Amino acid sequence: MSRRYRSVKRLRNRGKGKESFTRGTLHSKSEKFFLDICESIYGIKIERQFLLGQRFYDGRFGEHLIEVDGARWHSRPKDKRNDELKNRIAEKYGFKIHRIKLNKTDEVPMALEEYKNLLDEIFKNDSTSKPSIPAPEK
Repeated sequence: MSRRYRSVKRLRNRGKGKESFTRGTLHSKSEKFFLDICESIYGIKIERQFLLGQRFYDGRFGEHLIEVDGARWHSRPKDKRNDELKNRIAEKYGFKIHRIKLNKTDEVPMALEEYKNLLDEIFKNDSTSKPSIPAPEK
């Protein structure tokens, strides 16, 4: 495998390449588990790795964007600036962004209990309103 091919493949898998990247590879285990549990509890489908303004969001349900933040990836200054930018982009397009603090897969039951009211508000509301989403940039 050539060096150039590996670097192109790596960029695509991180979601920064062309449209042929693999959506499933961007989830952490705890993020995937948390969103899977939410889908099964509420009987809904959450759109994963939602692209908005050149940024990926962990999940989208209607007008709500869900970000599952682990301490390892969201405690550095660079990552905090990226999170603030993502918040501004979401607000610009009329989405409501919700950040769930979660470090490990075994913390999911505690997080479900801690964020129960928020999750009920998001997933039990049958609102089908969707903010306008810009056309993809080419």
